[in-house]
Parts: sequence; structure tokens; C-alpha cells
Amino acid sequence: MHMLRLGYQGVEFLETGRLSLPMREPVRSHLMDVRSGRSNLADVLAECSQLEMRLGGLLHSSPLPVDPDLQTVERFVMDTYTTAWATRKD
Repeated sequence: MHMLRLGYQGVEFLETGRLSLPMREPVRSHLMDVRSGRSNLADVLAECSQLEMRLGGLLHSSPLPVDPDLQTVERFVMDTYTTAWATRKD
């Protein structure tokens, strides 16, 4: 289930630059079926292979920049830590 989830989330992220949380239907229900054993292993592994190929193709056509915006990431992390420390109750 987690391998499929990561595949579907990777496809969504590479296609749109965003992640839907919680995951949207019908993918969410499908993943829950896999988790509960209502799918056979061969079908799940074949689906994982298809997602892997799709992800490989999206690496070349994704609208995302090749490199991350490190300044934005660093600012986000610093702001997050600063807020957490400022609101910490010891």
C-alpha cells in the first residue's frame, strides 16, 4: 500500500507541483482495499511497475524546477522551528 501511495503521490507532485492531503478518491479507497488485503499481490506489483514507468517519464516533463529553492526551504524550516520554540511550554 505504501509503495502505491508513494507512486501516486509522486505522479501528482510531478504533474502539478502539489500534493492532495488527504488523498483524493478513487485512489484513497483503492489504497485502503490494498491495505486490507482485498487486492492480489500480482496486481499490486504490476500497478507499482506502471507507476514507476510513469514517474520516470514525468521526470523529464514535470513543470517543477530542476533544483529546489534552497532559500525558501531554509526560511520555512527556520520559521517553523522559531514558532515551535516560541510556543513551547516547558
